[in-house]
Parts: sequence; C-alpha cells; structure tokens
Amino acid sequence: MADPFTSSAVDNLDPTLTEFESLLTQNGSRRGKLWLAWHYLQVFSTYGVRLPDTEASLKMKLNIDAPANYPFFASMLDSYQQLKQACSFFLKETFPKVVRLGSMLKSFARDASNGDGAIFVVITDAIKNGDTAGAIELLTDLQKKAVENAAEAEKIALMLSDYSTQLIASEAALKRTDDQLSSDIRVSKERIAELEGGSDVTGSIENLKLLMKSRKDEYDQDVIAAATTPTYVWIPIIGPIAAAIVAGIFGDKAVKALEQYHELQKKVEDGTNELKTALATQGIQNLAKDGVSGVLEHTQIAIDQTNVIKNAWASIAGNLDDVKDKLVNMSSETDGTVKLKTIGVIEYYAKTAGERWAELMPAVLELTDNPYIVVDANDTDVSTLIDKIKEEMNSTAAQN
Repeated sequence: MADPFTSSAVDNLDPTLTEFESLLTQNGSRRGKLWLAWHYLQVFSTYGVRLPDTEASLKMKLNIDAPANYPFFASMLDSYQQLKQACSFFLKETFPKVVRLGSMLKSFARDASNGDGAIFVVITDAIKNGDTAGAIELLTDLQKKAVENAAEAEKIALMLSDYSTQLIASEAALKRTDDQLSSDIRVSKERIAELEGGSDVTGSIENLKLLMKSRKDEYDQDVIAAATTPTYVWIPIIGPIAAAIVAGIFGDKAVKALEQYHELQKKVEDGTNELKTALATQGIQNLAKDGVSGVLEHTQIAIDQTNVIKNAWASIAGNLDDVKDKLVNMSSETDGTVKLKTIGVIEYYAKTAGERWAELMPAVLELTDNPYIVVDANDTDVSTLIDKIKEEMNSTAAQN
C-alpha cells in the first residue's frame, strides 16, 4: 500500500515550476530565454515578409533594369519568395498560437497564485469545510486546463518544426543564389572592393574622378592657349608659325580632352550605378543568409523550449491528478488520523503551488502583456530590426 502521507505531486512540484522559471527568467531578469527566442523569431519574420518577392520590387531594390542580364536574378527571386512564405507562415499561423498559449499560461498562473479567490485557496477552504466533492471538481477543472496547455504547446512545437523545414529549404535556395553571385564579377565582393578603392586603385570610382579632373584641367589649359595665341609664335629651329595653326592645334587638343572627360564622366556614372547594384545585392543577400542561419538556431531553441513547456504542463496535470486521487481516496477513508495527514499533504501542496506561481507571475506578465514587437510601417531598414533585438539580448545579458 502506498504511503498516504507522501505525494509525488509535492515532490514534483518544485522541479516542474523550476523548469518554467528557467525559461521565463534569466539570472534575475524577467526577460528569459523564451522572451528572447520569441522576439528574435518575430523580428526576423518581420524582416522576411518585407523581402522583395516580385520581379518589379527586386529590380527596384537592386537598381537594375534588365534582370535577364543577371543570371542570379531568377534564383534570388525564388529564394526570397520561399523565405517570405515561411516568415508569413510564422507570423500569421504560428505566432498567434504562441500568444494564445501565453494567455493560457497567464490565466493559469493568475488562478493558481496566492491571493483572494486564488484556486488553491478556494480548494483548501473547500477541504476544510468538508466539501471534498467541490475541491475535486475544482482540481479537475485545473487539471483540464493543464492538459489543454500541454496539447497546445505540442501543436506549436509541430508548427515550429514545419517553419524550420521551410527555413532549411530557403537556406538551400539562398546558397544557390550565393554561388551565382560569386561567379558574377559585376556584383562580386572583389568588384565592390575595386570600385570602392582609393584614387590609386585603377578602375575605382575615385581613380576615374581623378582622371576626370586631370582631363578637365588639360581642357581648360588648351582652351586658354587656343584663345590667347599671338599673331605669330616663334618655334625654335622651325621659325615663326601662324597663330591660326597654333590655335587649331590647341583647339583640337581641347576637344579631345573634353571628349575624354565626358567618357570618364560616363564611366563614373556607370561605376556608381554598378556599385549601388553590387552593394544592394550583396547587402540583402548577406542579411537574408545570415538571418536564416540565426533564425534556424533560435527556432530550434524555441522548439526545445516549447517541448519543455509541454512536458511541464503534462507534469502539472499529473501532479493535480495525484492530488485529486488523494482527495477521492480520502473521501472514503475511515481512519481520522490518516484523513488529517492526507489533508495536510494536500494543503501543503496547495500552499506551495500558490506561492511558486505567485513568484513566477511577474515574469509571466513580462512575456505575455506585450507579446508583439512594434515596427514603424515606414521603417524599411530591416537591418535595424535585427540590430534592435540583438541590443535587447545583449542588454539582458549585461544586466545578468
């Protein structure tokens, strides 16, 4: 016969709630691993749904007119469409369920916390007043909530796994795009380095500007020379030459210098546009590629944490079932001493559970009161979004 004065519910209570606490808090901070993971996923998904996913929008983003001239364009468009679809799935399908699970957690925590009307206080009062049936009914309702929460967490873990699968497919598509970018000299990192080089780097924009200045100076001098030539000029050995001939020579030089100036000016304009396209291409690609890598990591963390939550709710449901069984058995117990000690175990569980849930309540509220990130509708600098969540994470780590 099992010892009626001990309870697995009492033994399991603290480890179970400590699991919750490990996700909700972090070394004294109310922003724990769960808060950070969910916010990071939101930030990246918000970025993902802003990716250009039409030919027109990608052309505008990359500053190109003829995408057929860029072999990577079709692959890039396909990878961004996949990534946007995955992020849309998270924001529209998965995260609302996360918010609902958070609301369920908050509802349970409020019911379970100590205070007037708290469920465990009511259960204890019912037992003291001899209303065992009422106490059992309340425990059954509470247990049902825990079971529902566990089931909801399991659904979310499966949806996160689906999200992860979509992200992995997107990552593979981004890798194909990356390979094509590396082989296209116009948007390669080497070409960017060349165009951004100093005036001493042949082919750089600054070098072309320096040559432009040189041709402009040469043109100005030739124009002056052509305009101020005297009637005759003395050329050693040859003798005097008519001014018209000299002016013609300098005038021709001026024309050629001006032509070279305009050619260089066109090269500077083309190079500037080429650099703009290359920087935009590499920038959006690197952000997408690095972002996917980071979000895959945080998605797996979220999956693991959601499974911890699911198991914790299952454990809580089991704990409440154990308490309920003791109440059921107590209702038919004839030994007064056994009945009193059983009541003592149940009351201790109820008191301890209420206190522990009350301790967790501030962190629960931190997680659930403002679950959605706020993004300015006019903010198109997606890298800022990633930086913001990293700042939050670093700030939280520094506080700890």
